[in-house]
Amino acid sequence: MRRIVLLLLVTFLATSALIAAEARLVKLRVLDRGKPQAGIKVLVNYPDGVRSCGTTVTVSSDSEGIAAFMLPGNVFWVTVPSLNAKVIGKQFDVPEETRGEVRLNIQPREWRQEVKQ
Repeated sequence: MRRIVLLLLVTFLATSALIAAEARLVKLRVLDRGKPQAGIKVLVNYPDGVRSCGTTVTVSSDSEGIAAFMLPGNVFWVTVPSLNAKVIGKQFDVPEETRGEVRLNIQPREWRQEVKQ
């Protein structure tokens, strides 16, 4: 019985460590004309493997302009309606070899809408 409990505990801890290793903290610093913007609503969408549209989270930037969220994969899309309503879903790719937290400066006002042909 002890062996089974120990085996289950080890399996649970190994699985938890694997999940934690895949997820990473992403900190987006929201800038407008080079200045950090506090209280800006940022919509983040990322694939979750369950729904075809993925998962969308809404985060707000803090007093330093930082909007933070946990990313379970390597790709996500950002929309900042208050600074650029024309660009919906600016794509960001995090290299697979990246470890630890990811920090990015984003300037939504400078994003341009891509024309698909």
